Amino acid sequence: CHVIGASATPTGVRPWDALLATPTDATPLPAFGSDQPAAILYTSGSTSRPKGVICTHATLAAGIRIQTAAWQLDANDIHLVTLSFAHAAALSTQLLPSLALGATCVLLHAPTPTDTVEAIRAHGCTRLAMLPAVLEDLVEHLEHHPAELPSLRSVVAGGDIVPLRVQQRFHCFTGLEVSEVWGMTECLGSLHNPPFGRKWPGSIGRPAPEVSVRLVDPAGLDVPDGSEGELLIRSPALTVGYWNNPGATAAAIVDGWLHTGDLARRDAEGVYWFLGRSKELIVRGGANISPLEVEEVIAQHPAVLRVGVVGWPHPRLGQVVVAGVMLDADQPVPTEDQLRQFTGRFLAAYKTPERIHFLPELPLSPVGKVDRRRLLALLQSATQAPASRKA
Repeated sequence: CHVIGASATPTGVRPWDALLATPTDATPLPAFGSDQPAAILYTSGSTSRPKGVICTHATLAAGIRIQTAAWQLDANDIHLVTLSFAHAAALSTQLLPSLALGATCVLLHAPTPTDTVEAIRAHGCTRLAMLPAVLEDLVEHLEHHPAELPSLRSVVAGGDIVPLRVQQRFHCFTGLEVSEVWGMTECLGSLHNPPFGRKWPGSIGRPAPEVSVRLVDPAGLDVPDGSEGELLIRSPALTVGYWNNPGATAAAIVDGWLHTGDLARRDAEGVYWFLGRSKELIVRGGANISPLEVEEVIAQHPAVLRVGVVGWPHPRLGQVVVAGVMLDADQPVPTEDQLRQFTGRFLAAYKTPERIHFLPELPLSPVGKVDRRRLLALLQSATQAPASRKA
């Protein structure tokens, strides 16, 4: 194993510049099989401890093939990469396809929206992939600092919900529609809205080439269109398992299908709509509530910048809905009752939050998602249990 350093290198680490200066025939490659591990990428740990996802040479090669076809990539593309290559999205959908095609990657470390705009303009970037929270920051920047981005052809966002108002504002400022995607470290980029042509805003699109998708009920039976079910994925790019964790591997991959723990429904056009994590469902008096559904509604209020919804323990109902909200400083401040009334216009009464807490920041995971476990702990440490309405 060789460790390469890009800047100051401690003992045992080979400088990047020295590697570049070494003749290619001076470093023979070891023999390896396509089924041997090529990379181990760790999950974000949003609902459990992070697990090491094994990517073999074969699964990475399949991922390159699938992503190239799904995103219609070619050697002329210039990718703006804002995520670490330790993140599966940057590695599998940007770096590796670019190396295979001879395309270009422009690397930015923790860029500000200004950095992003300047890099796109300076390098003529054609492709941009961002986390929804970072895309939202870019939209806020473009609203106050308009900029022409004529080279940009495709913008991808995934890892969390992309609020419709963010998509609409981005389209207004750039003329481009956001392509929403769904994937996991175990099976990245499995469903997507196409980079060009018709999209279905708010959806996670259709299966990528070579990817098979099922929706099943708790008994493992396939559900019809319009019904909620767990997403099962089969793909040549699917992980072979978790590093040193055969128990988790056996539980997650059954007969070649990855049980994702994510819930979705499929419409009559074969388009999939993400409904949230099964482990994060709120059960109020026996009724299942998707926190994502409630978040989508609250996020439509013009004063809401970011929102997270959690299940609050309740002695009679089991759980009730509680929300944490980060407000937009440029908008009039609503009261809690006003925001609850707004939400109640679009949701059944039992799905409307019992309490809405205004917070200066929401806890985020390393990949920019609202961390619901930390949000619940934060609210519990700062508040008393809400007095529930009658069921």
